[in-house]
Amino acid sequence: MTVLSGEWSLVNGGHTPVGTEKWRLEETSEQISWNSTIDKKVPFPHKEELILTAIPRKWRVKNIKISSVGEGRNEAFEGTLDSGRFAFTVSRAWNAEQYSIPVSESTEFDYLSLIFNTVTFHRLRLRRGESREIEVAYIFPVALQDSFRTRMVRQSYQRLRDEPVDVPAGHFPSAKHYVYRNLDSGWTSSIWTDNLETVLRYEKLCELLSYDRTGT
Repeated sequence: MTVLSGEWSLVNGGHTPVGTEKWRLEETSEQISWNSTIDKKVPFPHKEELILTAIPRKWRVKNIKISSVGEGRNEAFEGTLDSGRFAFTVSRAWNAEQYSIPVSESTEFDYLSLIFNTVTFHRLRLRRGESREIEVAYIFPVALQDSFRTRMVRQSYQRLRDEPVDVPAGHFPSAKHYVYRNLDSGWTSSIWTDNLETVLRYEKLCELLSYDRTGT
């Protein structure tokens, strides 16, 4: 079994921390399981619990569960990938709405959590100098309105040369450097990961505060 755990500091496009994300990854021969707790001040003080499961080696997403509690609000998202469709339920207060969208084997998933970037990096397996455009089912983050709305977007990742990176969790002498682009909105940022594709720094969004790889 592979066990990794850590914590990211979240800055949400600025320099002042707006929250943290504590996470734990367990990988067995049967399943990959991520558990994450996100504690954020924006758009209002709230706490999210996130669970993602995926197929080992392929890193294909199977299930996504997200719940959010804060400011008197209680919202949840639960989705399952099966037979070329992603079926999901969005719950708010006493109301639950069900949806289903078609997806392919190459469809990626994204949400405002760094675990989704790690899953995508494992699936893309980019070599230095390579780039790839992808279709992504993007789950909108907790917001004042339309939390967990889902939309298909286009993104691209490019891997540049490896380089040293220093973050609060330590010094990484040979971090992978990626450039992420949202091809619909124009958002561009750099992401650095270690050899296990754990995000060390996401420019304008996060830094790794702590990291435990002793269970590997």
